[in-house]
Amino acid sequence: MDKLRRFLGGDDGSPDEESGIMAQLKNAGLALLFIIIQSLAMTWYSLSYIPYARDAVKKTLSACIV
Repeated sequence: MDKLRRFLGGDDGSPDEESGIMAQLKNAGLALLFIIIQSLAMTWYSLSYIPYARDAVKKTLSACIV
């Protein structure tokens, strides 16, 4: 039962403690954000090997935004 209590909300149940489901959701959200950023960085880096590919992507994205 102690393991379940620690998992759900900490030992003393204080709302400011960074443990339990909310902390895990926050960690999962941060992990997802960093996965997306890492994928975008890898794509941008890969485009540098194709001549003028980054310029083409910039023009395409700016045309889509405007």
